[in-house]
Amino acid sequence: MKDTDSMTMQDVLEMMKCIREFFTVVRLESGYDTMDSEETYCEIEYLKEDIFFVKAKRIEIDGKPYVIKIKQEVDEKILQALLESDQIPERLAYYNEKIYHDSLTGAYNRRFFQEKMISVSKNTGIAMMDLDNFKAYNDTYGHHAGDLVLQTTVMTIKSVIRRDDILIRYGGDEFLLLMPGMQSQVFHQKLLQIHQFIYQSEVPEYGKMHVSTSIGGVIAQGEEIEQAVERADKLMYAAKAQKSCVVTDVDEEVL
Repeated sequence: MKDTDSMTMQDVLEMMKCIREFFTVVRLESGYDTMDSEETYCEIEYLKEDIFFVKAKRIEIDGKPYVIKIKQEVDEKILQALLESDQIPERLAYYNEKIYHDSLTGAYNRRFFQEKMISVSKNTGIAMMDLDNFKAYNDTYGHHAGDLVLQTTVMTIKSVIRRDDILIRYGGDEFLLLMPGMQSQVFHQKLLQIHQFIYQSEVPEYGKMHVSTSIGGVIAQGEEIEQAVERADKLMYAAKAQKSCVVTDVDEEVL
């Protein structure tokens, strides 16, 4: 692909026409959401009994963000060679690690949630967390400080959750936490602990900086995962309205 900061739509359409002579599928998607912060990524995609190699790259067209994806079916000879290779399981693990994790923090990314979190079991604690006044860190201290805040936040959360719990960087400074097998009161106390530990954590190079969070949490009741996340998101906004606190479905009757 042409390596450039920005291209015109005419340039891209001509380039895609040439690429289609060699590849099964060439597709253009608007926005960068599907790629998190990566410039390029590769993956192996399965469709029934067929296997495809997919490569994607972030580009700008007329100043707007797009992702161009190239997909090629792996033929039987190449597939046999891959299956006989000792490296293929390692490569697949590498690709999955790369495409489903946020490159800055190491947490799972939004793509992981969209593609892998199809359902959630009953009694799973679901929390939405938002860093308060995050923009101020970037504006006052620079983006390097903002990156350190995000990294410190993730490390702090991981230090107090279980191995099987799932932490996802859901947006810029928003995180989604899933904790299976939780009771309401225990979950509420765990979120209070996370809230306190984040505030007490020390951001490297900025020892006097304290990070506050607004957290909303619910216990899944057998509904679709999107519905549970939406409920947690509403409580997170209720927490933001009260400034740097934790609100769970235990507290709903007082809202």
